[in-house]
Amino acid sequence: MRIVVALVAATTCTALMANCGRKSTPAPDPAAAPPAAAAAKDGAPQQVTPFCVLQLAVEQATPAPLQVSGLQDAFAAALPDALTTIKAVVAASRDGQRPTGAACGAEADPQGRVGVLVRFDHVLLSPSLKPVRPSEAARADHLHVAVMAHAERQGADGRAEIAQAHVSARVPMPARRANDLAAFVRIRLLRAASMAVTDALGQLWVRRMESGQIEALLDDRDPFKRAAAVREVGERGMVEARPKVETAALSSRRDLAVVAAAALGRLGDVASLPTLESCLDSPSPEVMDAAIVAISEIADPAARKALETAAKDHPMAWIRQRAKALLER
Repeated sequence: MRIVVALVAATTCTALMANCGRKSTPAPDPAAAPPAAAAAKDGAPQQVTPFCVLQLAVEQATPAPLQVSGLQDAFAAALPDALTTIKAVVAASRDGQRPTGAACGAEADPQGRVGVLVRFDHVLLSPSLKPVRPSEAARADHLHVAVMAHAERQGADGRAEIAQAHVSARVPMPARRANDLAAFVRIRLLRAASMAVTDALGQLWVRRMESGQIEALLDDRDPFKRAAAVREVGERGMVEARPKVETAALSSRRDLAVVAAAALGRLGDVASLPTLESCLDSPSPEVMDAAIVAISEIADPAARKALETAAKDHPMAWIRQRAKALLER
């Protein structure tokens, strides 16, 4: 079993789906799959496939002059523990070493064996939202964090099955934290990475389900299942499920609300505008960022007006800046 991980972001995906000429691993025998990987009847409860991260890679996309020294190594060292706090992940590779069979457990069948790439970017911003070098961190009052999680597993036909997720936010960076900048940035990155990886694994988990199964999961008490279903509703354009997605967008769970806000943008229904505007008052910068992007994706004059209002009146400078940039697209 070979797990492939792309070392670039979006452009690699198309090539990997075609296997890039590499020899495929033989498709797994469905009869040998454990119950967790087997397809249930339409609408029936679904057990989460325990994911075992056999290969974990970390890349830093920040331009060298703006990088925090040593952050990539510190982040890579801390990431395995951060990922195993995700309920769906039973083990993750560490220091280039794959987890043992015992760590993965018997559930580490082809459905749960994945490779994960986390690619991150960060920049310190001055009050005028201009980039600041780490050596001038005392002048910064915001930190912009962007994380891409790229997950792969072997598909039923032996080809790589791919999912990607992005989490982006700007968070306060008071000058008093400048002396502990590496720790501060790492904490923010780990939080964003956990959210992005959870999203990507959720995509792999629900992708083969029927619509009835997805709908049933919208009421599940497990946040991983519910978030995965909410995202898939947006991907499939299941507009009849919009009210439940709106409820999820207002959840106090940051990870669920982020995915739900993004799903509302993909559904593109102007009726969701009041919910997304409420998300702009969230205490979570990740939720606010997802909401402002979602508003920009709704093709309706009312949505554009909401974007213009945010660009002018939102109390957060970075949201005003984000809205302005989205209006100019």
